[in-house]
Amino acid sequence: MRNLHREKIWIDNNMLDLAKNLKKNGHRVMILSNESKEGMEDKKNKFLLSDIFEKIYNSAKIGIAKPDKEIFDYVLTDLNVDPASIIFIDDWDKNIISARNAGMHTVQFYDVEQLKQELSL
Repeated sequence: MRNLHREKIWIDNNMLDLAKNLKKNGHRVMILSNESKEGMEDKKNKFLLSDIFEKIYNSAKIGIAKPDKEIFDYVLTDLNVDPASIIFIDDWDKNIISARNAGMHTVQFYDVEQLKQELSL
């Protein structure tokens, strides 16, 4: 089953390209995911995510999941940054609201083109 899962996992290549472009232009780019430990490891390995993202936060490893505000506090503490310096992007309303409540700027994701427009890219 795990091998079948590895073969079937996918990632939005347009989003990866956007993340690469942001990184290339000097932005810090991270992931905060509610993926399972195994699922995140498979994605990290298959798509070389560690080459693109400075940090990959996984709720299954941390023990707190989005939209719990504590996971945002955890990330902010770990990064030692002002919440207002973060732009949090997610497709779920609940996660956007929690990130905003933690003091982050937020953008709700619908598609890559919309995201580029909202980020002025």
